[in-house]
Amino acid sequence: ANNGADISITLVGNSIAPSAVQTIAANTNGTLVSVTETTTATAREWKYSTTSGSGYVSFAPTQVAASYTPNFANAGTYYLVCVSTFPGSLTVTSNEVVVNVVANAITPASPQSILVGVDGTTLTVNETPAGTAREWMFSTTSGSGYVSFTPAGTGVTTYTPNFLSAGNYYVICQSQISGVTVNSNEVLVSVGNATIATSNV
Repeated sequence: ANNGADISITLVGNSIAPSAVQTIAANTNGTLVSVTETTTATAREWKYSTTSGSGYVSFAPTQVAASYTPNFANAGTYYLVCVSTFPGSLTVTSNEVVVNVVANAITPASPQSILVGVDGTTLTVNETPAGTAREWMFSTTSGSGYVSFTPAGTGVTTYTPNFLSAGNYYVICQSQISGVTVNSNEVLVSVGNATIATSNV
């Protein structure tokens, strides 16, 4: 029966793009993703899960802009979505974007103090997932300027510090994981000269 009232139906939806799988290093920015909403949303929030299709949780701090740049601290696979709220408190969850995060880390990470030409404590790199190649490198400046050893320390997952000159050396392992170049944490190796005390008898 005609009740004399008009009924208006508005279709709403959202989607995020680009939707391609991203593979990034831990604590490194990925490719910006943006949400398209139909019609205009009254609110939105970016969320993620480690399980496809469920269990989405908020970022800290909460992300509510129309775009988001993936960045995760720990290795793993993350499923990124945008949850948009439309008039009438209707919420819609977008398609997922898969973000694979890879990482490596050196242990033990504590600083070492050794003498010139004397072996230090062996370092081991742990990669998630396993890398296809790697190289141990060092710098005399923390955070930059890493160079190869001579001969180059490639392929192996362990390295034993040994330097021929006194100074502070920052050792890393640079791994190739899933096509991404990943630099590990630094281990400081302080190298000193041996001194011999003499006295007249």
